[in-house]
Amino acid sequence: MYYTSRDLKNTDIDAYTFFNKSYGDIRKQTYYQYLPDRHYTLFGGRGVQRVSVVPGLSVTGEFAYEAGTEES
Repeated sequence: MYYTSRDLKNTDIDAYTFFNKSYGDIRKQTYYQYLPDRHYTLFGGRGVQRVSVVPGLSVTGEFAYEAGTEES
């Protein structure tokens, strides 16, 4: 899911979240491409402020966080 806002003057705000779950790999655990059951969640955001005093200059801040588990 992704959200973008351009409602504020000289400011852009973006937010996102992503969830992934993979399980049930039919390959043997000893096979080098085997993927154990796992899931992870990622979310983050970004803000951009355009400086009106200096044309073309902007300040950007961004963060992201990821958490999950893997059953080996």
